[in-house]
Amino acid sequence: MEDNLKQMTKEELHHILLLGEGQSTEFKKSPSEDFGRELVAFANSLGGILLIGVDDKGNVVGVNQPNRVKGQLQSTARNLEPPLRVQVETVDSVLVVTVPQSADRPHASSGRYYLREGASCQQMTRSQIREYFFSEGLLMFDTMVNHDFDVSKDLTKKSYKEFAKTAGIPSSLDMLDSLRNIKLLTNNGMTNAGALIFGKQGSRYLISATIMCALFQGATKTKILDQKLFDGDIVSNYRNAILYLQSHLNTEYIITSVRTNKLELPEDALREAVINAIAHRDYRSPANI
Repeated sequence: MEDNLKQMTKEELHHILLLGEGQSTEFKKSPSEDFGRELVAFANSLGGILLIGVDDKGNVVGVNQPNRVKGQLQSTARNLEPPLRVQVETVDSVLVVTVPQSADRPHASSGRYYLREGASCQQMTRSQIREYFFSEGLLMFDTMVNHDFDVSKDLTKKSYKEFAKTAGIPSSLDMLDSLRNIKLLTNNGMTNAGALIFGKQGSRYLISATIMCALFQGATKTKILDQKLFDGDIVSNYRNAILYLQSHLNTEYIITSVRTNKLELPEDALREAVINAIAHRDYRSPANI
């Protein structure tokens, strides 16, 4: 499969050869069976160029039967999981294979995933594959089903009514249908987002859902004057964290025609800080917020 990209000139090829192998360039002296590995590594990373008919020192040795090798490359690209679009062209007896960063990544070759690291491609470990799916947005933690949440026991009408009122959901709508419509509930169960919102004790479903607030003496964090752990639903945790901050910050009383109270730190900034801590939390970590 080929894209209609701009053809590479001999001058551009010469410039790449002078730069040598790197993160986005690989030299191959002759065709090999690891085409799939190289293509996948580039596609899963930032893309790159594979030059066939060039030795490790950047010397052009050329390719015998370039049409056969070109067909082999295109067949390999088609049989990756999922198939990959690449451009293959001949420039000065060198086969130039341009691999874009794929919008369909991650790709696999023979069931294995690879990444480009420096001037080589490395097979991804299980933990790297898992992290890759999350970092690329291919797995969304909040939409994943939380199997510890029992919809028949843990989802109460009271908690739903409070949520519906805040979210502006009409009371005439069926509870379960409403939650399915806004993607908090799936046919397989409550999502992690739903468990955080409706779970009476957040740590039952996600150990990192709790919020720890503490007051230290000075700036060294060596002496704790007061601390509190909040372990309810995510909204209650947020409200309690704000109240904790407000109760431990100084308040200035400003007397004009009327008395107004001014918190030591802007309340809007406190609310944004707590919301960001909750929203951007890596809930796969065992530590609390």
